Amino acid sequence: MPETHDLPLIPVFVHTQRLAPKSKRLHLAPTNELDEPFRRSNSLVVRLRGSYGLVFGLWRRTYRTEDEALREALQGDLEDPYQLDDETLENIDLHYRPPLSEEEAEERFAKARNQVGRHANDLDDEAELLNMLGLW
Repeated sequence: MPETHDLPLIPVFVHTQRLAPKSKRLHLAPTNELDEPFRRSNSLVVRLRGSYGLVFGLWRRTYRTEDEALREALQGDLEDPYQLDDETLENIDLHYRPPLSEEEAEERFAKARNQVGRHANDLDDEAELLNMLGLW
């Protein structure tokens, strides 16, 4: 979640949010704080140009535990965390991509290694980055 900018003395906040390009110009969306004090808000989202928007909200104090706040923010179901509705299943099918062949995977790894090499400061830096990314 992006960092919110709270106004002093009143529980009002604003932050930017990346949105789907064809989202509504104005809509409501929940905002859940993932750090203490785990506040929540029904926020007003205003889409600006492209896929960026501003989110305005009024924090409401809650007395939730960290687990409850995270579960709600992720919209988890306490009864059955693996419950999937028909729309979700259709969406999964639409976005499924079969695994890459070894040749395609090696080609992508080579491109990634080249990108790292172009942006690294020196060979030691490049080796460290490649090792961290698992591309060594």
